[in-house]
Amino acid sequence: MGDLSSENSSKNDQTAKKVPIPGKRNILITSALPYVNNVPHLGNIIGCVLSADVFARYCRLRGYNAIYICGTDEYGTATETKAMEENCSPKEICDKYHAIHREVYKWFNISFDEFGRTSTPQQTEVCQAIFKKLLENNWLSENTMQQLYCDTCKRFLADRLVEGTCPTEGCNYDSARGDQCENCGKLLNPTELKDPRCKVMFPSTLLGTEENWTLMKTISVTEYLNYEAGKFSKSKGIGVFGNDAKDTNIPVEVWRYYLLTNRPEVSDTLFTWSDLQAKLNNELLNNLGNFINRVLSFIAKPPGTGYGSIVPDAPNADSHPRTKKLAEDVGKLLGQYVEAMEKVKLKQGLKTAMSISSEGNAYLQECQFWKLYKEDQPSCNIVMRASVGLVYLLACLLEPFMPSFSLEVFKQLNLSPEEASLCDEKGDIDRAPWEFIPHNHKIGTPEPLFKELKDEEVDFFRKKFAGSQAERAEAEAAQVAEKMSKTKISDGGGKKQQTKKPAAQANSKSTVEPEISISRLDIRVGLIKKAQKHPDADSLYVEEIDLGVETRTVVSGLVKYIPLEEMQNRKVCVLCNLKPATMRGIKSQAMVLAASNSDHTKVELVDPPESAVVGERVTFPGFEGESDGVLNPKKKVWETLQVDFQTNTDLVACYKDIPFTTSAGVCKVASIQSGSIR
Repeated sequence: MGDLSSENSSKNDQTAKKVPIPGKRNILITSALPYVNNVPHLGNIIGCVLSADVFARYCRLRGYNAIYICGTDEYGTATETKAMEENCSPKEICDKYHAIHREVYKWFNISFDEFGRTSTPQQTEVCQAIFKKLLENNWLSENTMQQLYCDTCKRFLADRLVEGTCPTEGCNYDSARGDQCENCGKLLNPTELKDPRCKVMFPSTLLGTEENWTLMKTISVTEYLNYEAGKFSKSKGIGVFGNDAKDTNIPVEVWRYYLLTNRPEVSDTLFTWSDLQAKLNNELLNNLGNFINRVLSFIAKPPGTGYGSIVPDAPNADSHPRTKKLAEDVGKLLGQYVEAMEKVKLKQGLKTAMSISSEGNAYLQECQFWKLYKEDQPSCNIVMRASVGLVYLLACLLEPFMPSFSLEVFKQLNLSPEEASLCDEKGDIDRAPWEFIPHNHKIGTPEPLFKELKDEEVDFFRKKFAGSQAERAEAEAAQVAEKMSKTKISDGGGKKQQTKKPAAQANSKSTVEPEISISRLDIRVGLIKKAQKHPDADSLYVEEIDLGVETRTVVSGLVKYIPLEEMQNRKVCVLCNLKPATMRGIKSQAMVLAASNSDHTKVELVDPPESAVVGERVTFPGFEGESDGVLNPKKKVWETLQVDFQTNTDLVACYKDIPFTTSAGVCKVASIQSGSIR
């Protein structure tokens, strides 16, 4: 991050874009650019974008003029290698993984002001301009280096495109890469250099242009987050990845909290499922959630047992000895919190905020507010007024770490999220707890903020993520393939595959209509291979969707709601057994399912888990059975069932209360709650 000089600001464009403001603290924040050769794992997320997001959110709450810029790094040999593995071009790999990174970071609530790509024309222009300036200023020179050449490929090979036997005595690993042996860990080239020279050059490229760039002022680095008994590895797919976290249904604020309490600031740290369980159940549920729920639930009780949801007046709060001590203790902790956050000691800042929650719990317990309510009403008013102020303060202090948690607390306080602040007009936050929320303010409806993570769930996740992503996908694909071999995807136009009936049954017609059950729908996981605008209809897309055993053409009216780039190379839920329909000259052979809000101004695709197998059937537990070959439009099966398709408050797609389920987990939408699915 760096402090921006205000000389570069322009009054003309201050309204058009975020620029330095004279007289304010202007902070430019970025992180290590995530590389797009795979799905980001938890170690990548805490090591770069999440840590920077926490600091950016803190700066905004302090009233600083902060901007958080990041993007995917799309150049390098790793991109080319991954493209070769997946038999596509480097551009296609970058498009695919940029979209995946963007969705993972969106789910993790990363608040970029701009999330771009190193391959954009604007970025290319800037880089080329820097190169030309360095060339003009005589900072560049040509050199000759040796590389291996492959006669078969007709190309020189970069380090990571070469494998061989490690030359280290006692190792002899026969699959060592050209830059490092993964078996013994030896760096093969640097350790063999004579007269080694330091090649660290940042920010010399910027200095060499002799232009007024914003230079780095502070850097916050981390060590490695390891996984259970081993290491995260993007190349090997080992560990919990961003899409895995999303598919567990463990709330995002829990993941953020755990990663940040476990942030490897001075040494390597270890992710374990039992530790995540302990931190959720003991720290979030029993400490933080318990304090907030006790305070708000008591205030929400009807008069006679509580305050009827009205914050009480407490005119002499500073004369109450225990409350005065609380204010002093919290004031000290606030100072420690700000000091830690200003130095980007994020783990210490989070620990200090949680200490304030512990102070609140101890305060409630010592004051015995439930007794005070009956025996000393004025003192009880003071205790509850100070406690609800602590709830507000905690929501502000923890917003950088758990923004969705703070959003829910503000909802329960009946306050706008815009009222979150860690400064007043003077930039101070030194207020007594009873001063944060005015008396007579009416709070909202208290709800539990966290849910216990049980032992059986931990055991399930530990086993599920024990192998690499590739191994898990292979095992799940084998299971799904076995199921798929026993079922037939309806062709949407043909007849249902007939089974041989007993003679007596075959000769008699049944007059009983089949029950309209959700099992009659054939919903599959599809992968949009290509999407384009309909040549004769501005509101329609035409998609080619891979369904595992075949590819179908589907026409969807989504142009108004979903950008074309977001329709490329993504998994969707597809209703496969509707009767084909011709839409402006193109036959649509299925329907992509999407959710919409009540006034249909917002539409989002129903997303299967990232690791769901293309072609597998989406099921509804408790409703087993074969689907119809093709739905008879006259029977209104789809229309009857569709009215009970909706998203719930956890963004899970459901039929009634039963989730859309795949071998990899449930299907969800990005943000629409209680939306209709069609």
